[in-house]
This record gives sequence, C-alpha cells and structure tokens, in this order.
Amino acid sequence: MVEQPLPLGTELQKFGMLLDPIDGVGIQVVDRAIRRGVDHLETVMDADRMMAARSHERWSLSKHLLEVIFERVRRADFGGRPSRLDAVHVFRTREAANAFNAHYRAGTGMIYACRVESGETFDTYMDWINAGSDGGPLEEAIVGFQQRAAGYWTGATPDPAEYPETLVKGRVVLVAGPL
Repeated sequence: MVEQPLPLGTELQKFGMLLDPIDGVGIQVVDRAIRRGVDHLETVMDADRMMAARSHERWSLSKHLLEVIFERVRRADFGGRPSRLDAVHVFRTREAANAFNAHYRAGTGMIYACRVESGETFDTYMDWINAGSDGGPLEEAIVGFQQRAAGYWTGATPDPAEYPETLVKGRVVLVAGPL
C-alpha cells in the first residue's frame, strides 16, 4: 500500500522508520532509554507526551518503543528472521490490505499487487504490533510487548488475525494496480 501512484515495475523500499531522519532518532532515543532502565524510559516518554500536548500532535515515541522492543526480541531470540526495520512489508491477502487501508489510512492508500523477485521472506501477522498499549505501568507494558513480539517472531496466529504480512529483505516490485 502506498500513498501516491507509482509506475508498475517500481521497486518497493524498506520500512520507512529507518529512512526518515526523525524516526531514526526516535528509535535511537528509545533504545538508549531502555538500556538505562525503566525510570529513564518513563522520563523520556513523559517528556514526549508533554511536547506533543503542547504542539497538539499525537505523541510518537510509543510507536518507536514497540519497534525497539520487537527488534530487541528478534535479535535476542530470532536472529535468523529479517528485521522489521530493514525489510519491505507486504500484505499476504487483498482483504488484509483493504482492512488496513480502511482502518489506518481512512481509505486513502493505494493498493498494488507485487512480486518478490529475490531475498529472504518471513510470514507473520501485523496484528501483534498493531495492538498498541493498554496503558498501565510501563514495566507491565514492556512485558506485554515482549510477549507479543515473541508471537510475532514465531509467526503464531493471533486472535483475531486480520493483517497477515510478509517481511522481505530483498527486492519487491509492483506488478499490477492500483487495485
């Protein structure tokens, strides 16, 4: 799914969080805060919420926290899997792409069929990461994120399973669309 029309044959780029300089810094800030402990992480997250409230923007380090925890679990226990941060993400079904577009993009995304031309793939479910946080103490949230990350990296089927995805560390090109 893309935000603007692209010519067929276009090679898809890896997940944008590492390509965007602001998101890249967010990943580094959260990773560093986790290494320093929960108290430090709570301070960073509180400061982020305050800045967001001041600017009337949705605070963003929470999405970075999820990605950092999922990446840490991958490195520790599933090192053979391609990193979410260094892979192209594709939906395995048109229904999943349509559901994601409706729920997360207000129907504005453009859905294309694509072909994996080379590289390593891993099938899993985006639902594990999309669940977000239930709030509560940060330490409890982190444990929950780690458990969901384990489900994600084993490829376990969540309930409900709405967003089957494939991570591709390789070449993926658009072959039809927009659909």
